[in-house]
Amino acid sequence: VHLNHKGGIVRADSRKNGSWAAVAPSTVRGQFIAVTNHGRGFRLETLHVGDKIADVRTLLPDGLNKGERVLTVTPTALAEGTSGGIAFGTRQGSVKISTPVWPKTSDEFNLISLADGDAIIGSAWVEDVKTAELAFLSSDTSLLIYPADKVRPQGLSGAGMAGIKLAAEHEVVAFGVIPTAEAASTMVVTVSDRMTGKQTPMSLYPRKG
Repeated sequence: VHLNHKGGIVRADSRKNGSWAAVAPSTVRGQFIAVTNHGRGFRLETLHVGDKIADVRTLLPDGLNKGERVLTVTPTALAEGTSGGIAFGTRQGSVKISTPVWPKTSDEFNLISLADGDAIIGSAWVEDVKTAELAFLSSDTSLLIYPADKVRPQGLSGAGMAGIKLAAEHEVVAFGVIPTAEAASTMVVTVSDRMTGKQTPMSLYPRKG
């Protein structure tokens, strides 16, 4: 299941070219999770996703709340012997990895408890905390990268933990998960409010933790 940056969703071959916000492996008769910036999760049937791009909101019976959008799609389960889940980075600097243990009686659920005024900035699947890194970028251009295994996975009711210390009047503007195997080829792209930008290999930034 592929999700693009405009909220379009399609069922396609994993080798299909294109720029995707997220890809969730699934069988045709399997399920996947759609994750929103309000910290909600929706368990959806892959069979209901067509082979042509459509608005992901058409799959949600009650739609989305004002200002809510789907950030990512993920698998419903981890591979045997791994520890991970859905990672979140929030505007106020919290981080959480939500274990993939879903309610049996509902296909809609909260994945993280957010503080007042907080919101999800980025979310992505962590297949194994031992082979991934988490990255925060703040509005004062501070970049923090550390191993995902520094964050203990929590259940749905957990609020996470402090992920980055922010300077006064600043907030998180980006959060992502980088598989360790891809770190050497990953670039950090920054663009200023004057529309100037640069890209820097992530390997040049020091790691913490």
